[in-house]
Amino acid sequence: MQNSRKATINDIARIAEVSKTTVSYVINRRQSGFHISEETARRVLQVCKKLNYCPDEAAVRLSECRRNPLHLLVASPWLYTQFSDFMAQLNIVLQKHESRSCLDVSYASYAPGELRGVLQPSAIRRYDAVLVVGTRPKDDQYLTANAENLAKIVLMNRRVEGFLSCSGNDQTAIAKLARKIHLKHYDRAMVVVSTRKSSCEQLRCGGFSAVCAAAGLPCGDFFTENYGTLADQLVPVLASQKGKTLVFIPQYVPAALVLTRALEAGLRIPEDLGIVAYDRHSLLDRFISPALTTVDPNLDEMAEETLKLIYGVREGLRQPSSAVKAKLYVGGTTVNLKK
Repeated sequence: MQNSRKATINDIARIAEVSKTTVSYVINRRQSGFHISEETARRVLQVCKKLNYCPDEAAVRLSECRRNPLHLLVASPWLYTQFSDFMAQLNIVLQKHESRSCLDVSYASYAPGELRGVLQPSAIRRYDAVLVVGTRPKDDQYLTANAENLAKIVLMNRRVEGFLSCSGNDQTAIAKLARKIHLKHYDRAMVVVSTRKSSCEQLRCGGFSAVCAAAGLPCGDFFTENYGTLADQLVPVLASQKGKTLVFIPQYVPAALVLTRALEAGLRIPEDLGIVAYDRHSLLDRFISPALTTVDPNLDEMAEETLKLIYGVREGLRQPSSAVKAKLYVGGTTVNLKK
């Protein structure tokens, strides 16, 4: 009975009487640091043909990646932010691709609104692509005004006309989540608005407010300049109000701090105070009780889809921007509609 075992590079090396390294150089048409004679190369190729040897496609792709990794610059305002779940999840995906030797990642930190400082042509010329996250309206304006000179840019969780991006469905997601809440249980709604809000936060606040308005629930804004002091500002206001309030906070960590402070103040959650958040935190969510009603933007999938766009940029592919659907978490910080 004929042996149907697939030939390997070890078989080629043994029969051709050369090293595995030599076989690899020959079949991948690579240049080596030492001379491989035409006779040796011909012998290797003849053995390959005789044994019907075909290199494993995955191995070939990995070899190509190692020889020519994609050089990526990640520009983010959150590199040194202690509680940035966004960067933590993005880095997990980047490290996975780096471990396959397909990526060579560098990082640049910028202050919100100062993106132009890290996108100077001389600074980004040596990279195959630049991934930008965390932009503010001022940064978006800079990108729009300089689109022709920034063809390597790919945006994650942001949308700016003229740029490739992979983003979430923030407005749609928060609207769907709001419709799962028993809005008529509450007397009023309150939306926390940062004076330095991003375009994503604008979409989230707008989506939540629209659902409240459609349900006939009065909805007002609470402005803050600093999410770090939000709990100190907001909880005394909530504690002094009569009736039942539903508050939306477009970031997770400030919402968790408000929840903790509200419980310390004796407010009943969710009966007297309902709390809705965005950007579920993959680590903190395990320790928050009751669990926050929130939206998970599905960052791991968003990061993978963004990298597909980035690889396409280097290959010169024409490709459309993409969007990733968020996941909804109906928790114990709101009175919810029965399923």
